[in-house]
Amino acid sequence: MALSRRWTVAKLMDHAMAQANVQDQVAYAQRHDLVNLVMQRVVDQFYSLMVQAYMTPAILTPDTTAKYATDATSSFTAATRTLTAADISSNFVAGDVGKIIVWRKSTTVSIGYIESITSTLAVVVVGDNLPSSDQATIDDVLVVPTAPSENYVSLTGLTLMRMGMPIKLEMESSVATAIEPVSLEGYRNFRTAAPQNRNKIVWAYDGDQILLKKGASLSTYGTLTLRYPRVPTLVVADSDYIDLPDGVAIVLALELLKRELLRRFKNLEPNLEDLRAIVQDMFRTFQGAVQTEEIDEKVKALA
Repeated sequence: MALSRRWTVAKLMDHAMAQANVQDQVAYAQRHDLVNLVMQRVVDQFYSLMVQAYMTPAILTPDTTAKYATDATSSFTAATRTLTAADISSNFVAGDVGKIIVWRKSTTVSIGYIESITSTLAVVVVGDNLPSSDQATIDDVLVVPTAPSENYVSLTGLTLMRMGMPIKLEMESSVATAIEPVSLEGYRNFRTAAPQNRNKIVWAYDGDQILLKKGASLSTYGTLTLRYPRVPTLVVADSDYIDLPDGVAIVLALELLKRELLRRFKNLEPNLEDLRAIVQDMFRTFQGAVQTEEIDEKVKALA
């Protein structure tokens, strides 16, 4: 789900075109690409400040009951990545977020993770190599229980944001109050039988895996919930909300969109003062203290 609750593609584009005094039909035809461009620029420069807003829960060890649909009444909409299963064996619920979902259309099998629930019969799916076109009358749908029996969990189905900095991950377990992140060396050296570790779970991030170890008194890892920083969602329709936090981040996106319109369609080079003031507000909002050198660096990158 996009972060903004107020700003759609249409609204942002209308405001930017009005501020830039641009009425070019070509500009409006490029609105989705332009909005994605400026959103990506904001994310590239300020994701580390906004990361908490993008933290997303995923259940790594959900319940052990699968859900299924087999009556060829399901469908997939590629533009919104929405899978609708009219005859699903039990309704989709919030606890299904993060679960693996598999479906078959004739000889084509697709797999993804449930990103969000749009209704009791429909979910938004994320994953690599999802169908690029709509699918009707899907033959089978299966929501898969994914309780790990090994000491690792694969993260390949999650869209983790990787920015060349340590990835912010948080983990909770339903069976242990003590669940701690450790280094790979700490993971290897964890003594499961030590008295202080008997009721503890430790985990380490290693590439596309979470490595797990549990103390000797724990028989399972329980239900594991991982909070991870997701990749912002690009827009595909006028009604899509912008995946930036409401407030100064949207103001910055609007300013960058206006500047892009002025350059492309009026051959004007906008001044830097408005941009500088907004960048300064970004730092004050998300970080508090800010150095002039940091502001200058970001303005130069965005200009």
